[in-house]
Amino acid sequence: MIERLSVKNFAIIKDLDIIFNSGLNIITGETGAGKSIIIEAVHMALGGRADSALVRTGCSKALIQLVISDPSSEEDIILTREIQSGGRSTCRINDEIVTLSKLASLCRKYVDIHGQYDNQALLNPENHINILDSYDFNGIGSAKSDYIELFSEYTVLADNLSRLRKQQAEGMRKKDFMEFELAEIEKANPSPGEDDELKERLSFLQNREKIFSSAGSAYEQLYAREGSCSELLMSSLSEIKKISSLSSQFSDIQEIIEDCYYRLEEVSSVLSGFTDSIDFSPDEIDSIISRQETIEALKKKYGGSVEAVLEYKEKLAEELSLIDSSDEFKKELSEKINRQKELVSESAALLSRLRKEAALDMQDAVNRELSELGFKNSRFEVEFTPAAFGPDGADKIEFLISTNKGEALKPLAKIASGGEISRIMLAFKRITGSCSSVPTFIFDEIDTGISGHAAAVVGKKLYQISADHQIICITHLPQIAVMGDYHYLIEKFSDDSETYTTVSEMDRETLLREIARLSGSGELTEGARMNAEEMLTGAALRKQGIKNQHNV
Repeated sequence: MIERLSVKNFAIIKDLDIIFNSGLNIITGETGAGKSIIIEAVHMALGGRADSALVRTGCSKALIQLVISDPSSEEDIILTREIQSGGRSTCRINDEIVTLSKLASLCRKYVDIHGQYDNQALLNPENHINILDSYDFNGIGSAKSDYIELFSEYTVLADNLSRLRKQQAEGMRKKDFMEFELAEIEKANPSPGEDDELKERLSFLQNREKIFSSAGSAYEQLYAREGSCSELLMSSLSEIKKISSLSSQFSDIQEIIEDCYYRLEEVSSVLSGFTDSIDFSPDEIDSIISRQETIEALKKKYGGSVEAVLEYKEKLAEELSLIDSSDEFKKELSEKINRQKELVSESAALLSRLRKEAALDMQDAVNRELSELGFKNSRFEVEFTPAAFGPDGADKIEFLISTNKGEALKPLAKIASGGEISRIMLAFKRITGSCSSVPTFIFDEIDTGISGHAAAVVGKKLYQISADHQIICITHLPQIAVMGDYHYLIEKFSDDSETYTTVSEMDRETLLREIARLSGSGELTEGARMNAEEMLTGAALRKQGIKNQHNV
């Protein structure tokens, strides 16, 4: 709720500070004292369009600050609007500069101003379906939740089908190229590690003369020539065998020499194989180089390694398989969508039926409220128009009203009078009760065109709503003013150099004088005092009765 409003150098307001309270806050004052300026200042603080013409004459800027308590937070929200006389304005939320749109978006959750020329949520037909659903939430809520779940599943399936069609179309455009790439890889048919094997084989062949020479020389020295390592080892082994039985040490040495001899034979055999198997065919070298070029080209195009090429090959095969089978997937998905659409249609029909039942009840309730609020010949109806499936069902709903006998029903937005709009909104607030999550309602000119009993009914309904919401109301009628929990008097003063407005919370004596003034008495005579006392006493009894009903 709004806790505090501070205004400096705005229109005829020089320096003003108001502390508001929960419940029904009533603002009164002489015509021209600046009551509407207070509402305009609040409107600016909440993100309304700035008008530099409202900067106080002779001042460089106007400053408006609004303190709002947030039930979900331990800290208050401080909204600041600074308007320069040159036309620029600055918005702040808790000292952080924000855009005007962000400020306005935040404030819609906390304050709703109902006054002449204000385009409220009730006037927007897009909100009417949610207002109706909130009115009979117990009857509609469960069916709407079921519909939303079914429609959400339908939307997912429809999106999947749309995405599949796009992918299929895109895939068909790429299919020929993908088939070309797959054929190129399959034709080359590389194997894992083949590039390393080719590199090693090519190196071997390119160094064959060196290999033949060195391997042959090593073989000669180790095994083939007279006095080779093999021959010397055998001779050494023969000598050790002669004495191996004399000591275990000699026996161990014999085993070591035998092992060396046999290992030397293995090495010699390998070296002999090298020299015997070297093929000097230049065709093999050319073939290897050609194969390397083929594989390197694949690596360059498809991932940088043979393994990446093979992975890309698998990916191509999978994607082509999906393209070839997408018609089947599309058919299966279309069948699922048709089944889901039937469920959505059934759910939407149920939701529409429940809404129409609730609409009849709402029409009766609103018409009763409007009659009590002074619309004796008014007529309110909820219009249903079939619509395509959407997040809220298959209904287009708009509230229609005729405020005068003989007039055709019209959309609420066509109502010209701010006073009528405010009283209609009041009727809705009365029947929807705590459905609205906005904590503060501000009513300006809600008493336009009414008096007497209708004014007393408006005051009663404002007080009823104030049990669940903070209400700030500007009024000219004593029947409404006496129902307030807190009363503020706006006064305008002038001296030799300037005019300025003040606001003060009224004490009992000031309140009696103001009620008398609103009732038409220029002075607080004894009769005017008694009448004001009676009105306040009667209001206190009505308020206590409302409290008792609310607490039941």
